[in-house]
Amino acid sequence: MGAYQGCGASQCCSSGRGRCMCGEDGPSESKVIGMSALMGEGCDAEMVEVVDMAPVDEEKRRLEMVVAIFIREALQGRPITLLAERAQNDKQRVPAVLRLRDPDWDQIFIRSTGVSIDMPVGDISEVYTIVDDGLAVFPTAVVSGLSEAERPRALRLVHRGQDGELRSFCFLEASAASRKSFLTTLQYLCAKKSRKSRASETCPNSPHQGEPSTA
Repeated sequence: MGAYQGCGASQCCSSGRGRCMCGEDGPSESKVIGMSALMGEGCDAEMVEVVDMAPVDEEKRRLEMVVAIFIREALQGRPITLLAERAQNDKQRVPAVLRLRDPDWDQIFIRSTGVSIDMPVGDISEVYTIVDDGLAVFPTAVVSGLSEAERPRALRLVHRGQDGELRSFCFLEASAASRKSFLTTLQYLCAKKSRKSRASETCPNSPHQGEPSTA
C-alpha cells in the first residue's frame, strides 16, 4: 500500500495556531495520573503526565476515562474518514481505521484500501481543528467538501515523515465529542512519550551519546 498523499504541510507550524504536540510550549498546569486502574492489569503501572489537566478531581477522573476508552477502542481499531486534498479515483473521502501499537501506545497506524500511514507519536508536531483554528489552516478543497455539520469533526494532523519532511493529512472523526477525545488522548500519549524520553536521557545506565562503539 502506498503512502497517503493528503494535505500539504506548507502552512503548518508557522501560523501560530493549532496544538503543539512536541512539548516546546509546555502546559501552564499539569497533573499526573495513573492509567493502570482504568486499562486493566496488563497496563504499564507508571504514573504519566497529562497535559492541561484541570485541578478539579471530578474533571481529572472524567479525562482519565476519556483517554482510557479511546485507547481501548484504538487498540481494536477506530473508524475515521480521511479527506484527500485532491480527489483520488473520484473519491475525496476514504474510510480508514486508526490503530495504536500495543503495549506502548507509541505508534499510530492508519490503514485503508491503498492507504498506509505510520506515525511515531513523538513525530506528531501539530494538530489543527476548524473549531479552534478556523478554516484558513485547512486546504480549500477539503473545506469546500465539508458540510456545516461536519466541520466540528474535522482535524488536520502534522507529522514528520520518514524522510524528515513535515507532512499533514486531514480526517473526520465520528463526532465532535470523539474529536475532543482524540485531542485529549493525543496530549496524554505525547506527554507520556516526552516523560519517557527525559527519563531515558537522565538514566545512569543509559549509554552516553558521545561514546565511541567498542564493537
